[in-house]
Amino acid sequence: MLALSRHEFSDARDLGTRVHANNPDNPDALAVMVDASVELGDYDAGAVHVNTFEASNKGGTLRVLATFDNLSKPWVLREGTRADVADALRSSLLGIRDPEILKEIKSTGFAAATDEEFEFVRKGMKQAKDFDDAPPKPPAKPEKAAGSAKAGG
Repeated sequence: MLALSRHEFSDARDLGTRVHANNPDNPDALAVMVDASVELGDYDAGAVHVNTFEASNKGGTLRVLATFDNLSKPWVLREGTRADVADALRSSLLGIRDPEILKEIKSTGFAAATDEEFEFVRKGMKQAKDFDDAPPKPPAKPEKAAGSAKAGG
């Protein structure tokens, strides 16, 4: 993130790539790679956490195209889990109100959700994978100025 905030985008992308290779689940590494790649012109757009965006956009060269709520750490059950077990777990999690317990599990609380409410997450994951799998655009070739001549020797 420091390289991004200093506008050292090539260094930031390289570091993010190395960290991501060693720890593919590191969201910060992926965010740095995305942000730096957009700044360098490898991609026209990308998605990053708002904090990464704010830290790296001090010069105002990026703009927000869209925002969405970030649902993190959904608790899911395996298909076929007995209904009474699912109901007991759901009831227990929704009933946690003690701030110390929530802090210990790094949560601010739980809310009931349906599978359909996570469809946008699945779509976003597919788009992120497509972005990650896509080769970067080649650098733009400088255009020759009209009337320029090549120096001879």
